[in-house]
Amino acid sequence: MLAGVLALSALAASAHEGATGLVKERMDSMSAIAESMKALGGMVKSGEVDGAQAAALGARVAEEARKVPDLFAQEELQPMSEARPEIWQDFADFTAKAEAMSAAAATLAAQAPATLDRATLGKALGDIGATCKACHEVYRVKKN
Repeated sequence: MLAGVLALSALAASAHEGATGLVKERMDSMSAIAESMKALGGMVKSGEVDGAQAAALGARVAEEARKVPDLFAQEELQPMSEARPEIWQDFADFTAKAEAMSAAAATLAAQAPATLDRATLGKALGDIGATCKACHEVYRVKKN
């Protein structure tokens, strides 16, 4: 799980080169999610959990996830886009997956910082990561 989060953030920076307009906005939003997930993963890996920061990062992911349906409402693809046409063929499912991510991240954000230990954060990270995977499996171009 953590390896996937780290790989996502490394790929995100190079993928943005040449992107413009709505596609760039989408990529920037996904990068914000990846950066937050990377920071959360770092806390789990190190065992040094800052509950307030973890809750804030969860809130950031929830906020970005809420933007996803609007960012993808218009079918716009550029060569560097990782979006698959299936998004617009089943936009209701795509939206539901974004809402599931937002809900999982909001659950983390709502936790009292003092209750966020390594195990609790690890489970929350896994729950959020599962929503990322569910969407990417169907709606993101697979990288070689």
